[in-house]
Amino acid sequence: MIKNSLIIVLYLTSLCFAQSGSASASVTANVITPITIITTGSIDFGDVIVMPNPYVVTKSPAEGSRHEIQGNPNSSVTISFSSVTLDNFSWVAQHGGTTGTITFTPEVNHTGTNPNYTNPSPVTSGGVYTLTDVGGIGKLYLWTGGSISINANQPVGYYTGTFVINVSY
Repeated sequence: MIKNSLIIVLYLTSLCFAQSGSASASVTANVITPITIITTGSIDFGDVIVMPNPYVVTKSPAEGSRHEIQGNPNSSVTISFSSVTLDNFSWVAQHGGTTGTITFTPEVNHTGTNPNYTNPSPVTSGGVYTLTDVGGIGKLYLWTGGSISINANQPVGYYTGTFVINVSY
């Protein structure tokens, strides 16, 4: 009788340890069009006269640079930019004189999918905007102008700087 009991215990033990399980998870990927920016024009304030009092020179976005943003249709993008310090350091190194700086404060507008400056809307740095589908390409046109503050008796020279506009998904 003991032999039969031992066989039943071994059989039951093997049933308890022969279990298995499985799990599943979905796997997805959203393959998107890379963002490209095509810039035309520049933000050139031209000749600015030295005055005994400070003043501001303004250039409207319509007169500045245009940025054609292309990317994934109907996707949201974040646009960011900031003020820029212009300096005359290179000019002074070549011609002599006093170094100086000027602050450029940007003004950015968009015209949606219109490549012409019509019915512009303001763009806020850090704001989220949509790339509208135009023939399978997401588009948004940005226009940049702004102002520079000229100090009293601003040092002379050719002032330069680089305005950077960042666009990201």
